Amino acid sequence: MIQVRCQYNNLYIKILDKFETFDFTLEKIRSIPERVFNTETGEWMIPRENVGSLLSLFGNQISWMTPLKEIVKGINIDSNLVKQHLAWEDESEFKNFKLSLYPYQKIGANFLVDRGCGAIFDGCGLGKIGTICA
Repeated sequence: MIQVRCQYNNLYIKILDKFETFDFTLEKIRSIPERVFNTETGEWMIPRENVGSLLSLFGNQISWMTPLKEIVKGINIDSNLVKQHLAWEDESEFKNFKLSLYPYQKIGANFLVDRGCGAIFDGCGLGKIGTICA
């Protein structure tokens, strides 16, 4: 799992994994073009234009500190995966729910539906909307 924020036209990536999976995540980050390690912050930096690479490597294992919609604002996106995530965020399929969903909840629900079956094992109070199985 990684945490991503946007600042100064760069994406800052912080690895949130435990010791057992840290090296696996680190190798994924090292495969991203134009990545640089910032020793002052302890984060990896990539140009925000490479957000498609990040999504293809980590999918739904990203904790967005800056919403994806803000990250891609003003840049030309040719990644279908980024476009799909943006469309998920704007989904209106949940308009009949009694409570409004947050954008990340819409993305998570669509992520599970897109795979046909899945489960969310987050801790209590993290905004899960339930387990979806198609």
